[in-house]
Amino acid sequence: MKSILAKKRWYSCFFKKRGQSKSEHVITTMGQYFHKLFLVVLLFVITSSSSSLDHEKRLQIMKWEEDLYVLSHELDSRHANAFFKIPKEQFYDKVKEVRTQIPKLTASQVMVKIMELVALVGDSHTTVQQTTSTSMLPFSLFNFSSGIYVISSTPEFRFLIGQRLIEINEYPIASVKERYRDIIPHENEYWVSYQFPKYLKNLDLMYGLGLNQGNRENRFMFQNSQGEVQEIRISSGTEVEDTVFFSKVGEEVPLFLRNQSENYWYEYLSKNHTLYFKYNRCLEMKEKTIANITDMIMDDLREREIKKVVFDLRFNEGGRSDLLDPLIEELRFNQSSHYKVYVIINNGTFSAGVSTAISLKNKLNGILVGEPTGGKPDSFGNVGSFVLPNTKLMISYPTRKLHFIGNENMTSLYPDIPLALDIEDLFHGTDNAMQYIFSTY
Repeated sequence: MKSILAKKRWYSCFFKKRGQSKSEHVITTMGQYFHKLFLVVLLFVITSSSSSLDHEKRLQIMKWEEDLYVLSHELDSRHANAFFKIPKEQFYDKVKEVRTQIPKLTASQVMVKIMELVALVGDSHTTVQQTTSTSMLPFSLFNFSSGIYVISSTPEFRFLIGQRLIEINEYPIASVKERYRDIIPHENEYWVSYQFPKYLKNLDLMYGLGLNQGNRENRFMFQNSQGEVQEIRISSGTEVEDTVFFSKVGEEVPLFLRNQSENYWYEYLSKNHTLYFKYNRCLEMKEKTIANITDMIMDDLREREIKKVVFDLRFNEGGRSDLLDPLIEELRFNQSSHYKVYVIINNGTFSAGVSTAISLKNKLNGILVGEPTGGKPDSFGNVGSFVLPNTKLMISYPTRKLHFIGNENMTSLYPDIPLALDIEDLFHGTDNAMQYIFSTY
């Protein structure tokens, strides 16, 4: 017991160092007092009522119970409004339900239960992320309008790029998606569709969701462009390095897939008299600041014949919502009738990416092209995080509610010109959104 209390003292210091105010620290300290008391009682209950369990199992149960307590207590005290969607009593009833299930669960199942609890909060910024190594697929997937396809891979599986995933362990992909829905925090269906392929990459989730009994090999069924089907088997022990988001599929690479590692970049397309700005992440680059980019773009607008300015926010999952403000204000101040502004969005446009799109539309009369955003316009933001002490799962949570359009019922930012990205764009090196923009006058 002495070692457990020593661990709790470290845990108390951990939270105190996170820049809390005095009142926040008092609240947390009170919570830690009850947390310690809870652990003492819990250990007594487990020891006295589970005599058939070996010591290791009892200790593991106690650790999972501790993480469950930390999760519920910290979300309650840190989140801007943790119970805006689900009543507090209902949330804690679910916590109690999970606590009773823990003795019969595996580590993967406990992780899934924690993810279900986090998703119940109901905002897309409250999430769970693994901080320790796990079994991962050697390829990445993306949900296009015509299905889920392999978009990048390790060298061994490059032959799968461009093939459509149709089945996992004899479950049709549509039914697999339904199983994942409850562990994907979301505020609209577009974010589920965008995030689902990313969640598929983590094999531990398949075990936790019961899609693979006994950690056997996972069987993936793929279909190529000729309609031929093949089975690929992946063992549970596969660990791979991160691959690029999209790999080259066809002969040419569309503009939106170039320079994926850069937070932002731009190019003047002389043939189409278009200035193209790709905004991958709302994060400043030290070697190429927004101030530098703004000066360069304004010089180009003065010196070149530019009829269209395109801001491409596809796959921009956020960062600083005000980062692009200097460029937007310069363009607004110097905007003239000789060029139009277009803003490309998709299901992967989220958080600060969405607020930037709104700003471009409102301040520069930007025409929205593409797909509905995965992020909700009026949502939470300013994200903080804490780590569960035993599973090491990182829990992210918002600290503020942000209002950009003043309409809570609007769950997505919708395009003025709907155009869905398809796998054929990758095969042919084209981009239907840019083709539409080039064709307008």
